[in-house]
Amino acid sequence: AMNTNGIRKLVATILPYWIRKIIPLRISQHLYFNGVFEARLYGKKTVKLLHVGNQIENEIYWRGFEGCHEKKSMQVFASIVQNLDPKVVWDIGANSGTYGILTKALKSDCEVVFFEPIPKAVEIIQTNLDINNFDAKIFKIALGDFDGVGEIFFEKGHDFATSVTVNKNTLPRGTESDSMKIQIRRLDSLVAELKLNSPSLVKLDVETYEYEVLSGWGIQFPDEAVFLIEVLQGDLAAKLTEFFPESRYLFWNIDDSNSTMRQVAKLGKSDFYNFLIVPKSLGNSIEKFLMGAQ
Repeated sequence: AMNTNGIRKLVATILPYWIRKIIPLRISQHLYFNGVFEARLYGKKTVKLLHVGNQIENEIYWRGFEGCHEKKSMQVFASIVQNLDPKVVWDIGANSGTYGILTKALKSDCEVVFFEPIPKAVEIIQTNLDINNFDAKIFKIALGDFDGVGEIFFEKGHDFATSVTVNKNTLPRGTESDSMKIQIRRLDSLVAELKLNSPSLVKLDVETYEYEVLSGWGIQFPDEAVFLIEVLQGDLAAKLTEFFPESRYLFWNIDDSNSTMRQVAKLGKSDFYNFLIVPKSLGNSIEKFLMGAQ
């Protein structure tokens, strides 16, 4: 008998893309499979991705990069890569690396750097780079405000999660957990040690550890970089204004659940996940194509 992975994969692979896109996610979320597929951006085959049954890749398979759960953020990020032509892009808290992999697909000469402490996620990133013949740096570490060792927590028996944070168990109460020791580095010491090029575009998603990551940049902080940053809490937003003062930056609040965004005067809790933060020096050029992306 065919195993369920085989059946799911068959159903998933014989459906043409235009039909795939209209199947409700409540159905397609169960039609995941293990294997490599051609991921699309606006219907165009863009890059190969490894699918091991995780939510993000499943949504990209069924909906394309522009239709997954971070749809607006993905659209905006792709648009910035294509229009601003950043030379160096950092994917911090990369998880399986979809933002950085999409960047390489759109701009092969862009220097992409991944930072991700989960070994299983790093394996997926590496596989995605290999199957596309992409070249990029992966640092198997978490960034923070000290150099040393920390820990992350998984549900017991698991070694992968789409959201973990450093030194804080965010699992639901009563869930049994396993912890894993990870290396933590300050960015200023890492940049000095490895002579890393400063990024012009940064995706930062570290589940409420954002302030510590930015603090660790010290005087190496890239003032002219565009940031796509997850802001899940109001008090975190208030702390982040230390790095992103209203006098120097423009802010767009992104709502990925409705695929909308709105320009706002200052940082706050995101409507749904992310904020786009843009140095005022780049404001005019970004506003031009952002309006087109809406």
